[in-house]
Order: sequence, then structure tokens, then C-alpha cells
Amino acid sequence: GYFILLSNIDTTPADLLSRYFCRTEIEAVFKTSKEYLSLLPISKWTDLTVRGKILADIIDTIVLLLLRKKLKDTSFSTTSIFGKTQSLMCFRNGSGTVTVEVPSKQVKQYYTMLGTKVPSHVKLPEFISEVMYPAM
Repeated sequence: GYFILLSNIDTTPADLLSRYFCRTEIEAVFKTSKEYLSLLPISKWTDLTVRGKILADIIDTIVLLLLRKKLKDTSFSTTSIFGKTQSLMCFRNGSGTVTVEVPSKQVKQYYTMLGTKVPSHVKLPEFISEVMYPAM
């Protein structure tokens, strides 16, 4: 069989093929959002909640795709990672310091593979500031 790509863009065949194959990557992102993260249907009522839902879903999609990429050459699944790493219990005191439970050996292994150290404490105001306004 033959593959014929028609276009109304005046460009080189190499550029056209590159654009075409990049499109398939974008479609994979949307498929992930729809099938695994329940992007649709959006059952929110106000403009603000719809925008918040879409933003949260986009962040979830990015995290899931990056995690899949990281786990590609391992024996771990995203389901096992989510199941083990979300089980850490936390407690926040009145001053905004969050105490994180000591993770088990297996959970530590997951976090180490992801290149993340589990802190024993997180100062929430500082953490929020670092996430929202990172130093350039």
C-alpha cells in the first residue's frame, strides 16, 4: 500500500511529515485525558469551576504521561505507583507544618526510582511559595 499525505501548506515534504507525526502525539495526550483521567464529561456549572476542572485535568494528564515515560523500562505500573505512593498519611499543625509519615521500604523504593525524597516535614507556606513563585 501507499501513504499519500495531501496538504494546503506550502512546505517541504520532511516538514509536512514532521507536522503529521507530531499530531499523533497530541492525539495520544487527548486519549489519555479522556480514557484514564475522565476529562469528559465536564459536570461543572460556573465558568470558574469549568476552568479549574480543565486546568486540573491538564496537570493530571502531564503527570500521568511523564510517569508513564519514567516507568517505561521498569516492571512497575502506574497503578501500583499510585496505590503505594498515595498512602502516606500527613498531619498539619496550627503553624502550617505538615508532618509526613515514615514510608515503608517499598514506598521508599518507588520514590527513589522517581528521583524524589520523602520529607519528614513540609513547611506549607514555604512550599506553596516555592511552587507558585519558583526562583528563576
